[in-house]
Amino acid sequence: MRDVRRTGLLVLAKVVVLVLVSLSLYGFGTFVQSTALAVDRRLSDRADVDLYTIIDRFTGDPDGFERFRASEADVGRLAAFVDALDEQQGIKRISAYDQPLVLTDPPADDRFDVGYGTEYTLRGEYHDERGRTVRDVKSVQLDEQAWDFAGLEVAEGTEPSWDAVDYGRSVPVVLGADYAGRYSIGDELSATLLFRELRLVVAGFLRPDADMYFRGDLEHQVDDAVLLPYPARLAGLARSDLEFAGLLGFQVLNGDLAVDRDLTVDDVLASLGAIGAATGFTEYSLTGVPTYVVQLASVRQLVQDNLHLLGAVLVLIVLAGGTASAFLGRLVAARRLPVWSAYWVTGRDTAALARMWAPLWLAEHVVGLAGFTLVCSALPNRHGVPFLTVLAFGAVWAAIDVGAQIHAVARATSPRSGVPR
Repeated sequence: MRDVRRTGLLVLAKVVVLVLVSLSLYGFGTFVQSTALAVDRRLSDRADVDLYTIIDRFTGDPDGFERFRASEADVGRLAAFVDALDEQQGIKRISAYDQPLVLTDPPADDRFDVGYGTEYTLRGEYHDERGRTVRDVKSVQLDEQAWDFAGLEVAEGTEPSWDAVDYGRSVPVVLGADYAGRYSIGDELSATLLFRELRLVVAGFLRPDADMYFRGDLEHQVDDAVLLPYPARLAGLARSDLEFAGLLGFQVLNGDLAVDRDLTVDDVLASLGAIGAATGFTEYSLTGVPTYVVQLASVRQLVQDNLHLLGAVLVLIVLAGGTASAFLGRLVAARRLPVWSAYWVTGRDTAALARMWAPLWLAEHVVGLAGFTLVCSALPNRHGVPFLTVLAFGAVWAAIDVGAQIHAVARATSPRSGVPR
């Protein structure tokens, strides 16, 4: 009790220093882990491409659009053009569209509604012509290249088997993380896309906070969306459902092209021209999206600069924390010195005194790491690897501090300490 009265505030200050340094390390560790994932998924050199947008030429010409879609031969040429794009070296077709899905028996939560948090009107649940309860829910239709380009991953289940996607059978879909708990893997859903009813089966759920590049937005959130895969090939779809094939074909066409940086615009135009000549489809236009490359470089540089800056600040924090802890430790040792000297005069050696005070030394570090754990449990950024790393750092910190305290005891009980034998 005497030791607590004389050194309690100083020991508490040491505990606070340990907690603050540990939290700084943990915050830096979670930042590194999050940014490393971001760089790998969206900002890495693999995503450093020239991005172009390909669109059809029927904008502003609804009559021409309807005439084209009414012709099975024309829709077939469109499908052949889209399929041929996938065979080009150095050019990846990235198709993604946010056409709402009309979902039967949907969740009651309005945040899945296509109008929630957007410029659209929040319609809510309503009854279709067959009397079923439906809702227009947020959805992204995408191909395998768009999935890979965004670096999307499932937290549960599996991603779609892209080559096996067939709208004539059950279509595997991946749901955003917000759908977890509302549906389970294997659940069958009924939905309508472009006036065609589809049977969906839940194949998996995305990781939380999932996002993707979409129409100039580097971080289009998809936690509340249904991800519906496009068929790997469009050829032959017009023979079974001409109206649907015409709508879907243009939806797939109007997307982005990720082009290797060593290919020029002329190279891209030449490749598209050759495909158009071979398939007979020439009703397209190509526009550049230089803002993507600019955004990519800016965000990557921002992440890297912040990483270096935070690393330097963290080193200063650890050094300052270590200095403060050492200074406080010397003050604590000075206040304990008379007691150690008295015990030494009565015959206790250094090892005996170290064993007597070891529980107090260990207790302060256990309390410090317990406080760090409690604060971490209340933080939103929970990552296992940084947490375990900080605990290991705390163990090393404790070992160094206990060693310093033992050294102080040894100095107090040495013949040169000035204490008479």
